[in-house]
Amino acid sequence: MNELTHRFQRYRECLREIWNRFFADVGDWDARVHFADAAIHLFRGLVLYDFDGLELELLPAYRGDQRPIDTILVCVAPPWDCVKVSVEGTFRDARPLRPEEDLAMVQLAYVDLWDMYPLGHREFGSVCAEVVAGNGQMALHSRIVIPFESVVFQRRT
Repeated sequence: MNELTHRFQRYRECLREIWNRFFADVGDWDARVHFADAAIHLFRGLVLYDFDGLELELLPAYRGDQRPIDTILVCVAPPWDCVKVSVEGTFRDARPLRPEEDLAMVQLAYVDLWDMYPLGHREFGSVCAEVVAGNGQMALHSRIVIPFESVVFQRRT
């Protein structure tokens, strides 16, 4: 597997800079929509630039039906006490990770960089990932939010 963490760090920094300098003070949902559309092109250029032959339908964050990118795996370093889980797909009612839910026993695919509040100043400080394989401790397709600093990104080969 190829390590992609450096690419994601650059992508995150790019998103933060562009959002906080040019979009944050606009403060409306239309700005968020335009930014999310542009973020797809930035993601392709900064993260996926050498994924030859990979045809992905990337959906903007405002759609709410983003699919995981199963060729990008999210590996989480313990401790896992800061991880939030959502089976319903919304993080408004997310719960903490349960002790029996061992993230070492599941495979997580990247969905998006995430913030709780999508207007105003943003850090893009969390990673949204989806459970795509595991041992039954966590429901498939559960979405989890992980602090960016706790994640290593890898390309599945």
